[in-house]
Amino acid sequence: MGCCTYAAEVVALLTTLKSFVPAFNQSSVYFAVGIGLVLLFSIINFFGSALVKIIDNTSSIAKLSTIILFIIVGMFFIHIANFHPVLPAAAAKDVGPFFHHFCAAFSVVFYLFSVFSFIPIAASQMKDPAKNIPRALVAVMVTVTILYTLMVLIAIGILGHKMSWYTIPIANAFKSAVGEWGYVIIIIGVLLSIFGVAFTCSFNTPALIASLALENQLLSNWVGKKNKFDAPWVGIILTAAVTLLLITQSYLFLVGCIVLASFVQYVPSIFAVIKFKHTGQYPNHGFKLPGGYTIPILALLVACYLIFNFTWETILLSIVVAAVTAVLYLFLGKKRLAKIGGIPTAVKRKRII
Repeated sequence: MGCCTYAAEVVALLTTLKSFVPAFNQSSVYFAVGIGLVLLFSIINFFGSALVKIIDNTSSIAKLSTIILFIIVGMFFIHIANFHPVLPAAAAKDVGPFFHHFCAAFSVVFYLFSVFSFIPIAASQMKDPAKNIPRALVAVMVTVTILYTLMVLIAIGILGHKMSWYTIPIANAFKSAVGEWGYVIIIIGVLLSIFGVAFTCSFNTPALIASLALENQLLSNWVGKKNKFDAPWVGIILTAAVTLLLITQSYLFLVGCIVLASFVQYVPSIFAVIKFKHTGQYPNHGFKLPGGYTIPILALLVACYLIFNFTWETILLSIVVAAVTAVLYLFLGKKRLAKIGGIPTAVKRKRII
């Protein structure tokens, strides 16, 4: 999932560059820059994590500043007539076309919210995480939902049905509202934001790979090897190799893969919550589930709905990955567990709970 997200951000960056640099429409230039970015990020990561926080914070500031500027200025250029019809003509023909277009949009929207699952990682740095993590999750999701909703509504109000004409509709909407400088500002904000997210993924993914090897002992120790800068160099190389393969795919395909990976993660978690609710054996005694089974059942229905959004290419890739994983487990995993004397204590405790 980390490599898919990394590749998706690189592809998004290259797609954005396509919109105003014609040279990126050439495959040679497109892939040369993509490969160069992945290699550049990998080289930087070999020297530790000093730049990660700076770049991550810079990209976050750029993203929020761009969105807020667009909302504040763009609201003065809305044309109410652009909100009619409410449903696009293609989607309003029948139930089938409606759900077809809804499914296409649903996966992308779901991808926007999938990263919130990483918020609990900060639990060790929080005071009273049992109370503050749920609050942080709700606050962040509500804030992001409001900002994205306002941004889309304003873009529709400015462009109307013309939104479908552009690959970067927000930039074109701002250009239509205030002129060329608005387009440039949005593009710069988008590029900084995507660059930061891609770089952060290039750092986090190798770290997770190393963690699986060194802390959870689910991979061989050599996978978690680090250099003198405490950088997981094997994980960096593996991440770069997989990402270079994935950037040959389209952004929507990669988003589909990420959503599929989320589906694989979420469904077992939902069933676990239902089980804990039924048995009362929660891992954390402070855990509460308001509404009984309502929330997990709704979550399960939404997760199952995602199945209808997967293309056959995405499903085929998932089958291949599952097969490779199964083979690796049969030939390496069991041998690894036998060598260390069974399932690691931390993992075993989680499974028992």
